[in-house]
Amino acid sequence: MQTKTKKIDIVIEILWLVIIFFIPVYLDQGLYNVFEVAKNVIFQSLTEILLFVYFVKFILFHRESIEVFRQRIKYFIPAGIFIAILGISTIFSQVSWFSFWGSWERRMGYSAWLHFFVFGLLLLLNIKKRNQIYRILAAILASSFFVGIYGAMQFKGLDPFKWTYDPFTIGRIFSSIGQPNFLGSWLLLVMPLAAFGLINKKPLIKYSSLFLLILLFLNLLWTKSRGAWLGALAMVIFMGILFFWRQDKKKIIFPAIFLLIIILLLFLAPHFNIQKDKLATNPFLARLVSLTDLKEAGQYRLMHWQASADLIKDKPILGYGLGSQRFNFPKYYQPIFAVYEKPNIYLDYAHNDILDTILASGFLGFFAYLFLISSAFWFGLRYLFKSPKQILNTKFQIPDSKFLILCLLSGLFGYLISIQFSFHIMSTLLYFWLFMVLIIILANNLTDSENISVPVEKSEEFLTPLKSLIILFVLSLTFLCLWQFNFRSYLSSHYFLNAQKAKAVGNWQEMIQENERAILFDSGNPYFHQEFALSLYQAGFSSSTEKLDWLETGIKNIETIPKRIRPIEAIIWLSWLKSEKANLTKNQGDFQEAEKAFQDSADFTPGTALVYNHWCDLKIYEQNWTQAIKMCEKAISLYPDLNHPSLNQEHYQSIVNEMTPVYLNLGFVYKKIGDPQKAIDYYQKSAYPIIKGFTSPYPNVLKVVYQEMIDTYKAMGKTDSAIYWAKHFQILWPDDPNSNLLLNLLQQKLK
Repeated sequence: MQTKTKKIDIVIEILWLVIIFFIPVYLDQGLYNVFEVAKNVIFQSLTEILLFVYFVKFILFHRESIEVFRQRIKYFIPAGIFIAILGISTIFSQVSWFSFWGSWERRMGYSAWLHFFVFGLLLLLNIKKRNQIYRILAAILASSFFVGIYGAMQFKGLDPFKWTYDPFTIGRIFSSIGQPNFLGSWLLLVMPLAAFGLINKKPLIKYSSLFLLILLFLNLLWTKSRGAWLGALAMVIFMGILFFWRQDKKKIIFPAIFLLIIILLLFLAPHFNIQKDKLATNPFLARLVSLTDLKEAGQYRLMHWQASADLIKDKPILGYGLGSQRFNFPKYYQPIFAVYEKPNIYLDYAHNDILDTILASGFLGFFAYLFLISSAFWFGLRYLFKSPKQILNTKFQIPDSKFLILCLLSGLFGYLISIQFSFHIMSTLLYFWLFMVLIIILANNLTDSENISVPVEKSEEFLTPLKSLIILFVLSLTFLCLWQFNFRSYLSSHYFLNAQKAKAVGNWQEMIQENERAILFDSGNPYFHQEFALSLYQAGFSSSTEKLDWLETGIKNIETIPKRIRPIEAIIWLSWLKSEKANLTKNQGDFQEAEKAFQDSADFTPGTALVYNHWCDLKIYEQNWTQAIKMCEKAISLYPDLNHPSLNQEHYQSIVNEMTPVYLNLGFVYKKIGDPQKAIDYYQKSAYPIIKGFTSPYPNVLKVVYQEMIDTYKAMGKTDSAIYWAKHFQILWPDDPNSNLLLNLLQQKLK
């Protein structure tokens, strides 16, 4: 019987070690979302399998399992309270589907949090020996080694994968975690454990730990994540205060002086007058100096924090539910946002763990969350400050457990500081729960298996027919969960990736087939419906009849999504589809439907210029020139000042790319109402920002602008002006076959 128990325990331990090692390093380029969806699918699948194996153990050896559960469950009561409140918040959520499943980009809904809770509980119930903890530490450090090596490869430009975000060119690495800020937060959790290896007496482990610590520290620098840097600073000070307080209270002066020096430097740094050319040539220094002006560096987040505070007033008790921010932040969208991020970016998190928790679960959930975190810190700190005599009197001890708990607490503390400027993701939340469980186990000496008293069992058959039936039933439930929670998402993401590849090369028929497969496997997910609709809007079809049929399909796909959970993208894109449909049918009812869709978009996000940009198109289709001018001017008014000092080139170009079609529309409308000079003014307004913000070769839209100016001048009889712009056209695009032809025709007309 003991041999069989041991075999099941080995399987359980292998599963959790695979999860701990594999999740941070795992990515899957066969999926559209390479990082978070891939990690979510693997983590949840392995956790469900782990739960099944534990159920088998519980069924076969229920007396021992019940006794362990009875003795240990009290330590997980804070976690249970938090998960229960999060579940209630999900039931009463503003957007229950998203609160349960999470957004497609993150997959961090209640389902994921419930899996993390189950994973933590299974660890608590099954870790019984100190060697198990050391093997967990080895898995964490092995995983961090591969993450660190991949990060170093990215920094040196040796990344074997091609990303749309090139870490070498941008100068910020993300390794296998997926984003620089996320990587920075994750590194804060694992770096103290590398420091723990420094106290090992074996030279190989000690020097390997030193190498790993240096590697991880360099990775932290290469992320250029200011939130993670602040977290690292807080982590070092926290560790220093606890360490010196425990060793010699007088020595606490050292971390106190260090903290004072850092605060002084941050306060005085703006007065150092560092030359701008040095900052331009040294991005790392520029990033470091930006810490001294947190208002400027975090202006974008501050504006969302203010919006969060406003939202919290309306639902302070249970909040709006997980994943609900994406449905509330759009109404607070301001033109200035496009300075700090690309236009039309709607955050799905407030980028502050406190605000995000209150928004998701209200103050009730926030206090439960604080209770969960505080319980782990209370256990850990209580153990750290026990007198040596108390520790020696315990029945069992790990000689270095105090330093290990100090490292775990320090990692958690630094991480919690860093996510005041970010949020939880799969890789970081995994170690967040893992660290709390390890602190509970170490601080309460739960690795002493002799503390578990198991009642004497009667002699009974190991595997009865009833037990077999129960195991088969649980196995069926496990397969159902694997399919429902994970495999469907995996297949949908895979087929959606194929659809996007087909779309990129203009293979519209394959795009349609692959999108339909993606929807087939996850029909309840709004993301696939709305993305299919967008692709149909953008597709090139051979006839207007075919285009109209597929526009109808796109509209139906979005309208399949219930209104209460219809994301901002679906709301905006629906108006585009209906506008194009109205243009094809010229039916007054279709124009009215499109008008209503645009009004819905404007109500949902009144500060978004793109809404009015396309609304202007609708008015042009209707030949309602007065309203077209009104909508275009409204769109222009909602773009930020192109001379804003904080506007970088990337965001400048994105804004100009959006504004240019609006200017072209205004030019078209003014020509239609007989005011060609006004049209010329708008064409020039669109040309100058492109020339200023782009380098040769210029975007093709500039050719369109020049062509419109030349044609308008020609229609006005101002051939000299037309020739001037035609010559300019020839200078910018000397190899364009139309440039010489256009210039020759104009010159012949002048003669």
